[in-house]
Amino acid sequence: MGISEMWQTVESIQSWQGIVLVIALSAFLLIGYFLRNVKFDINKYQDHKRDILLEKARALCPHAYVHIEAGRILLEPAIESPAGTARWVCYRCHMIVSEELTKRGYERFRRNPDELIQRENELEDLLKKVYS
Repeated sequence: MGISEMWQTVESIQSWQGIVLVIALSAFLLIGYFLRNVKFDINKYQDHKRDILLEKARALCPHAYVHIEAGRILLEPAIESPAGTARWVCYRCHMIVSEELTKRGYERFRRNPDELIQRENELEDLLKKVYS
């Protein structure tokens, strides 16, 4: 091995060292930037996730209680009008609902009780996620 070949080897090692040094410095600066400027609050994330799940639960709520007696599915309305207001509030999901929409929902569930049972199961699973 001659001197010129050894010099070329040394030059190639130096060029690779420069590239590795630039990559390492860039990674170090990027990590430092994120650690200093980007903040993640786990409590805010969990609260936001809980709010989203509660909104989904309100959308799934049939605004009625389901009772099965003697092989029949009975619906008991879960809405009430607080004293002094003209609004109807579901006391299962605390959503303000109109009486007309809930009556339409009751009729739909009476025609299709399987949908009601499926919806109740989905609501129960969702509430387990919210409160666990």
